[in-house]
Parts: sequence; C-alpha cells; structure tokens
Amino acid sequence: MRVLLACSPLSGLSGAEVAELARTAWLTQRPADRITAYPVSDGVSVPFVGSGLPEALLKEPTEYPLGRGDSRRFAFRAGDTVVLDYSQFLDDAPATGALQSSTAVGEDLLWARANGAKRIVVALPAPGYCTDMGLGMLASLADARLPSGWTATDPVPFALTPVLERASQVLSDVDLVVLASGEQRLLGFSGVARTWAYRGMDPERAQEFSRGMGAVAQDVAEAAAARANTRPLLPLHGEQKTDRPERAPFSGAGSGVGFILDFLGGRLMPVGRATVSERLREEARHTDLFVYVCAAIGESIPSGLQAAIELASAAAVPIVVIYDSGSLRRGELPRLGLDGAYELRPEEAWQGVDRQRECAESEDDVAAAGTRAKLPGDEVQERLLSVTGRVARTWGWDA
Repeated sequence: MRVLLACSPLSGLSGAEVAELARTAWLTQRPADRITAYPVSDGVSVPFVGSGLPEALLKEPTEYPLGRGDSRRFAFRAGDTVVLDYSQFLDDAPATGALQSSTAVGEDLLWARANGAKRIVVALPAPGYCTDMGLGMLASLADARLPSGWTATDPVPFALTPVLERASQVLSDVDLVVLASGEQRLLGFSGVARTWAYRGMDPERAQEFSRGMGAVAQDVAEAAAARANTRPLLPLHGEQKTDRPERAPFSGAGSGVGFILDFLGGRLMPVGRATVSERLREEARHTDLFVYVCAAIGESIPSGLQAAIELASAAAVPIVVIYDSGSLRRGELPRLGLDGAYELRPEEAWQGVDRQRECAESEDDVAAAGTRAKLPGDEVQERLLSVTGRVARTWGWDA
C-alpha cells in the first residue's frame, strides 16, 4: 500500500519531526507499506516551533536575526530565495488596542533585496494585526516619512502615486510571493475590522478602522490606477476576478499588508498552494491514501489541509486528517471532503485563550532558562504515535 503523509508542525514538534514519528508509527503496524512523508505548513504559528514554513519551502535554510527587542524577527535563506515569516510577528491580539506597524516588513524586504535575493516569500497571518494597513512597509520601501503612531484611521500623509512607483521599482526584478494563511477580505461584512471586533477589539474602535481602511484602500487603488503597470489581484480558488481588490479573498492578509504587496507586484496566494499543492501534486496521483497531520483546527479548515483535500479529490484517493484539537464533527466530514478525522488532544479545544497564554509563557521561560523543560511536544509525541498506529490499522489494506 502506498501512503502519502503531509505533516505540519504540532506543539513542540517541527514538521520534519512529525513526519518521521508518523512514518515510524505507521511502519510499526504495517512494515510492508511504502510511506512517503513530507513536512508542510499551514502558515500559522505553533507553540515552540513556529509555522514551519522555512522548513517546508527551503532546503537547509540559514537563519538571519533581524530587528531587536520586541521587534526581533528572523529571515531564512537558501540560495537566492529568502523567506520572511510574519505568522507570529503580525499576529498580536486586537483586544489589547496596541499599535502595530508594518515598517519592519519594509525594512526586511530592503535587507533581502540588498543581500541579492531573487525570490522573496512573505508569509502573512489572516487577518493578523497591523494598524497601519501596510503603509509603514510602503513608506520604508519608498524612503517616505510616515509619522510615528500613524494608523489607518488617519489621513494618508504623503502622495501615494510616486510612493507606489518608487516602492515598485525597488522590487521590480524580484519574484515576490505573498502567502496568506487563510481567506480574509480587507473590507466588507467579513473584513479585517469586523474580525478584530469579533476577537475582542472595542466595537466603536473597530468601526473607525473599518471606515479608515475603506478610505485608504480607495486612495491606494486610485493611485495605483494612475500607474501604467497596475494589475488587479489574481483570482484564487476558482473565484471570478474582481474589480474590487479590497474585497478579494486574500486581500486582508496581514491586515492589509498583502493588499499593498499585491499592488507592488506580489503574487498573492494561500499558503497551501505553495507548501502542498505545488509540491505534492504528483505524489498524490500515485498514492492509495493521503494522510494530513496538522495542529488545531478552528473556525476554518487550515490552508494546507484544504489544498490536500483538493489534491486527494482530483486524484480520487481517500484523505484522513490527524489533528491536535478542534471541533470537527463526524457528520460534516463528507461536506469538507474528508474521509476520516482523528483528534490527538480533544481536551485542548476547551482550554481556549488561557491555554494559549500558558504556552506562550512556557515558551518564554524555556528561552530564558536555556534548558529543556517538559514541553507539549512530549505529550503530543506519545499521542501521535498511538493515533497514527490506529489509523494504519483502520485504513491499511493489502491487495
């Protein structure tokens, strides 16, 4: 039997570690099967290991520290490709009301460009939390001045057409790929500001951002229209091209950073397309079972899992998901395109924000102490071995 394992990170375990553990567990039950295992990523930050994007996209990447203090972040490079992963850096909680600038993104793009990158991959959370809607990044690229503390609720302080032109020239000979962790429109009923309100931002403040983002988006679109090489957002997942780019399915990635990068020539797409669809299409055509392993499943299906479901459907092979925790119900699996679902830690779905805060504090404690404490990965590893073995016994068959 041929089995394809696509493994994104779990708490305390990298995608490569998950892939090796799952492969071992399967072969323990069915040693004659042919197992192909790949690390992938859903583009969301997982406690103690991050998103796993550099590991999924690059071969033996080198890590470069950028920024300092609270602005500390990392770039990952292999050959002439640089990955800038903001799945955690731009994903603060909107309930705090704190200001979050995108200036660092512009600085990092300039760093990558100055160091000879020919392909730059920018990974953004959906929606993330960035209160300047990407204009800090734009100003940094174009060497324009954006006042400290500026937010999308304020008037734009510079002429956008020349700033867009200068920023585009900086990135003109770079293959710029922008990955969104999920669908998120910038404006509209399901826009960024409404999502922020749902996640705890004061409703009146969220309304201010909704109005402000609408005004900024219109200004950007009008400025971009004045440039001869303007192009609209690409339609994805089979959607029709829209002449309202601010309402396109991934325009709200990074709270508007993706919207701006699209006007600068970036190719905006879901994470799953880059980490799963483009890498595993041929493998999916020659397998008997597709098994996808991922972290928690929340309000929507993770991007990588959605891509895997589409590949399995096209290849007419069954697909099973092994996930950390979530709220999948057996009755909804056919509608989602899944043939089976196995949960590792169902109790985690009831821990909520307090558990996430506990993981973050534990992560900080381990980093400060410089020692390896008891990590979630220890428990997850045991559960993964057990559940994968059960999946092998349930779904394995012999010709």
